[in-house]
Amino acid sequence: MHAILEATDKGVVMSVQDFGVGIPKSAQSTIFERFTQAKNGRTERRGTGLGLSIVKAIVDHHNGQVVLESDEGQGTTVQVILPHPATEGSNGLKKAS
Repeated sequence: MHAILEATDKGVVMSVQDFGVGIPKSAQSTIFERFTQAKNGRTERRGTGLGLSIVKAIVDHHNGQVVLESDEGQGTTVQVILPHPATEGSNGLKKAS
């Protein structure tokens, strides 16, 4: 696993990369839905399928973006991009509804 945190012109970017089996293309469009687990050839699945949906909800609340890149057999990279507060108003947060 590889993790990088950097400040860019887009905002703060956190990238997490693994070198596992990857997420099949057919599962990538739904991987951020609650209780979703990609079938990747392993017979044993761990977890609840909530992790990425929680990440997406938190990032969305902060006007951010989650970017997924994955190739089967090569691994997966997830980038979380959070805008600089100065570009989003006084504190960078959406008002609660």
